[in-house]
Parts: sequence; C-alpha cells; structure tokens
Amino acid sequence: MILLFRFFITFCTLFYLISNVHSEYVKEYDTYDVFYPITFQWQLNKCQQLNIPFQYRSARIHDEKPLGKPKVIRNIPGLVMCFFNAISYALTGSTKYGKVLRSNILQFMQKSEIHGGDDWQKSHIESMQHNLNEFAGSDEIFAAADYLQTSIYVFSEHISGDWMFYSKEGYDGERIKEPSIYLYHSGFEITGHFDYVIDVEHILESTFYEPTFESIFIPVLGSWQSEKMAELLESKTVAKILFKNEIVKPLDTNIVEVMEDIPKDGNSFFNSLSYCITGTIDHSAKLRELVVNFMKESVVIKTIINDESILNDRIENVSKDLVSVDGPVIYAAAELLKTSIYIYSQDDQEWDFVSKNGPNGKEVYEHCIYLNNVDHFKNIFKIVQDVYKKKSYLSE
Repeated sequence: MILLFRFFITFCTLFYLISNVHSEYVKEYDTYDVFYPITFQWQLNKCQQLNIPFQYRSARIHDEKPLGKPKVIRNIPGLVMCFFNAISYALTGSTKYGKVLRSNILQFMQKSEIHGGDDWQKSHIESMQHNLNEFAGSDEIFAAADYLQTSIYVFSEHISGDWMFYSKEGYDGERIKEPSIYLYHSGFEITGHFDYVIDVEHILESTFYEPTFESIFIPVLGSWQSEKMAELLESKTVAKILFKNEIVKPLDTNIVEVMEDIPKDGNSFFNSLSYCITGTIDHSAKLRELVVNFMKESVVIKTIINDESILNDRIENVSKDLVSVDGPVIYAAAELLKTSIYIYSQDDQEWDFVSKNGPNGKEVYEHCIYLNNVDHFKNIFKIVQDVYKKKSYLSE
C-alpha cells in the first residue's frame, strides 16, 4: 500500500512538471471549430520569412470541414524531438529541420516578454537549451504558435479526449477561421508523442468533403522508358526494362523493397533517374545537366525559390558532380520528365508526393517514379521496386 501511494505521488508530480504552469490557459475543443489546414502558399511564405528551405508539400486536404477526431495522420519520428519534428514537417514538408526549429523557438522564447519574462520561464528555457532530452510542453506549443504566427490544435487521445487550442495570439487568443496546424498527441503526457494530422472524421455526413487520396503504386513501364529515351537522350536503346508487367497496389505501406544497383553517393538521385529510364546509371551526368538547365526556365522552381540570387546559387551548386538534391530539384525533375515522383522517407517511414505539375498538383492514378530516400540528411536515393504492409489509420 505504501509503495502504491509513493507511485501515485511520483506520477502526479511528473504530470504537474510536464504540464507546466501555463496549462490552465489551454482552451478546450469547441463544437464549432473548423478543420482548416495550412496551404502550400502558407508553407512557402513561412519558409521564406524564416529562411528555412521548403522541401515538399505537407498540406493534402483543401476542404474546410467541422473539426472531427483525427482520421489520417503522418507518422513523425523522434521520441523527445517529435513536437519540433512535427512543426518542421508542417513548415517544410520534411522532419529534418526539427533541431533547427527547436533552437529557433527557444531563442524566440528567450527574447519574448510573454514566453520568457519571468524567472520560472527563464530557468525552464535554459534547462531546455542545455538538455535535448526535455519534452516540449504547453509553453513551447504556445511559443511555436507565436513564432509561426499560426494557431495550433492538439488532439489529446488519453489526457482530454478532445482538441486543445493554442492561439498564435497567446493564452487569451480567440479561435477564428484561419489556416492552422493540427497535431495528434498519443499516450500520456509524460510519455506522449506528437504526430501530424492530415485529415479528420466527417461530423456532418450529409455534406460531401474531398476524401483523402489513397495513393497507389503504379510504376512506369517499358513504353515510358523508350519514350523518355527518345525524348531526352535521343536514343531508343533501353538496357533493361524495370517493370515488364503492370503493377497496381496500395501505397499506404511502411516497408519497401529497393533495387541495389544505385551507388550511395551524391549522384544517387540522377543515377536513379538514369536507371529508371535506361536500365543503367550511365546517363546520370546528362540527366543532371538537363535538370539544371530546366531549372533556369521552370516556372514551378521560380515559385518555390522566388529570390533570383538564391535560385542562381542553388542551380550552380546542383550542377556540380556528387552534389545531392532536395525537394525543389526533385520538383524540377518531375516537371521535366512530365512524370510525378513519390519519395519514401526511410527516416519517417512515410511517402511524399512530388507532382509533375508542381506543389499545387493533385495526386491522380497514373504511372509514376518511386524512390526511397534512405537518409534525408544526406539525400541518398534508391529505386523502389515493390511495397508491402499496410499501415493503420486511426479510424477507417
């Protein structure tokens, strides 16, 4: 009995410490709240304002709808860093800027009278800066909303069972209809994890809403290879047909089988494109040249990187041998090839869609290229030749 009592006191103490002193200001879910996710334009504007590179589109739902429970989530990696990784994904379409954003938000808090003005806040921020194993709590969520000037909704499965609202205007901010970030918090507060909410359940069944697109694995065929050989490389000789038969299967997977013929270096993306088209990596340098030249004229790239000097620097850098590529270059390649590309993040175990029509392009059932990014910091790519194992949705 004494041991049980001690456990109860310990649990309550930990719960209090994690919740932090401002948790009473968190506003609970209201039946009139709206699911109104951020847009590509929001991502672009914020990335430019904060000088953080845009990678992929994170927003997939365009309809506004009543704020039901989370239905489809994006898995976010990281035990302690998950909140900042989720913010990184919302902002850039990649989780790899989580540590950068953690540092930036803590510095923002340090300079803020609201988030870092009293002694407890100063001590807490200093502790967070020196200890990477401290979880984000209510203070950090409010500060992130202020830093991004974008309100954040968090659905807590086990603590409240509802949505909690963190206003960009601070602890007394009002809910208004505006693009917001939506996160899913699983587990109890001392062991909780943040994931990114892509879609929510329909509350009003009588109203039609655009459903979440169910991505499909439909790899390009030999006829596509011959077409691209003739179009881009002025040849019709394909060394190897990658997919001889039509393959159509769900892409909601977390296990991929890759082709091992691609060297793990900075040329891996262009090696992969060369192999997809010709069956060899022999045309990698030519494809890099074609994509680099296309970037100079691409309207899509000028939309993603609208600063001419930054764009010119990026083009010059990408033109060099063994320099790896990131999201904007992949968008240029997809536009050049007139073929959408799916990128599987080995770190996140999730897919990102790169439309041939740019970040605003929608997913449709069509033949695509499928690549596995085995290291999203170094951007090392391999060709996906098959997919397995369906992941679970929060609700079907």
